[in-house]
Amino acid sequence: MRTEVVKKIQVYGEMHRLIPVLAHNLNYRITEIPVEHHRRRYGKSKYGMERFTRGAMDVLTMWFLTKYRHAPGHFFGKLGVLQKLFGLIILIAGIYVWRTTHPAVGAALFTAGLILASTGAITICIGLFAELMLRHFVRIDPALYVAEDSAQDAP
Repeated sequence: MRTEVVKKIQVYGEMHRLIPVLAHNLNYRITEIPVEHHRRRYGKSKYGMERFTRGAMDVLTMWFLTKYRHAPGHFFGKLGVLQKLFGLIILIAGIYVWRTTHPAVGAALFTAGLILASTGAITICIGLFAELMLRHFVRIDPALYVAEDSAQDAP
């Protein structure tokens, strides 16, 4: 790996597993070099479910940061709208069941729907807050928001 790549990549936690992805995100060329693997002669592997789980969380984090780095509100907005939609459906079903057949089941569904719809609103607010933090702490080039045609129309 080149020194300039190492200096530009910010590795934290256990993200060392994803150095090729981080380098690719910085537009560096990635190449695989074949190596010869040997069987373990001593000891036993420490690779277990806990390490697999941490690696999976790192991959999930990298996916989120790669896809929603410049628009976290899109992720939280979609998630929040889905939560609110399912919450409202469960809420309406709860009212129906409460009024028609089983008041106890209806009350439980109503409560679950209310909680889900409320957490959906909170999730949307988290997305808006993330967008606010991004715009406040990260300098974004204003030229990204200027349409190319408007520059030609100017006198």
